Amino acid sequence: MKRPKPGKVEPPSGFLRSLDNVMRNSLPLFVTALLAIAVTTQDQGPSLALPVVLPAVFFWTIFRPTAMPPLAVFLLGLLLDLLVSPNFGAITLCLIITYAVVFRMRSALQKQNFYIIAVLYSLVALGCFALSWLANSIGYFRLLTPRFIMYETLVSTGLYPILALGFTAMHKAMERFE
Repeated sequence: MKRPKPGKVEPPSGFLRSLDNVMRNSLPLFVTALLAIAVTTQDQGPSLALPVVLPAVFFWTIFRPTAMPPLAVFLLGLLLDLLVSPNFGAITLCLIITYAVVFRMRSALQKQNFYIIAVLYSLVALGCFALSWLANSIGYFRLLTPRFIMYETLVSTGLYPILALGFTAMHKAMERFE
């Protein structure tokens, strides 16, 4: 019997291995959903739900798309729409479009350093929040103030490095057990 390399944990076999894979791949979604729920329970000012969830969708779509598949992104969007969005569907639309754009650029993004990815994230976030603003303006039948586009973009761009650091640690820990 082969012994695992030092520092590696020997994986379970059969059903337990399958269960381990499912649990490991669902961890990013679970953590993101917990972050979203934790942020939506704060009743102060504009909601931070989308600025917190968007970095997670962006990161996991690049580095572990099996952990953040389109159905999971859709369900996260529905959860946020139910919790914070007065205009049902706007957040889901933003997250799905973000997922599609990032997934198409995934192979090129994986080769980039952190700084380039962070700058590209800020551009994706700007587009996402502009789309959210447009969808909400249409839903309210009036032009909303665009200051929330910049507010949400700046908040989310500022949160990205912090969240990416935690997600990177989680990603490396998950790789260690594979």
